[in-house]
Amino acid sequence: MRRLLAFLAAPLLAAFVATWFVVKNRPDYKEFVIFFAFCLAFYFLQLIIGLPVYKLLARWQRLSVGYFVGSGFVATAIVILLVLPSLGLPSFGLASGSTLVASALAGLLGASVGLVFWAVARPGTARAIANAD
Repeated sequence: MRRLLAFLAAPLLAAFVATWFVVKNRPDYKEFVIFFAFCLAFYFLQLIIGLPVYKLLARWQRLSVGYFVGSGFVATAIVILLVLPSLGLPSFGLASGSTLVASALAGLLGASVGLVFWAVARPGTARAIANAD
């Protein structure tokens, strides 16, 4: 139950921060629509990348906060490095050609997803390790 709650809660902080950044730089965008889009994107990333990484970390018994924060940062930054240039998405206030900056900022959002997931799920407990399989 804690893992489900962690899965549902983890992207909310990152989606809120990303929405604030976009709306601050593009006031013509609607807040709820942007927040919903970011939530969907973070839930999708968490489903296809985060949960398999969680299973792998649980199997290797690497359940400290650093592993979750680091894997969230790396996974999100890599996805942005691959997706942003190929889709030609708007930079939302960043200078053109700053894909590395955008991926680093997105990586920080991914790190916050990992941190919130770890804080809610508390995967280092013996009970959580037993239920990871």
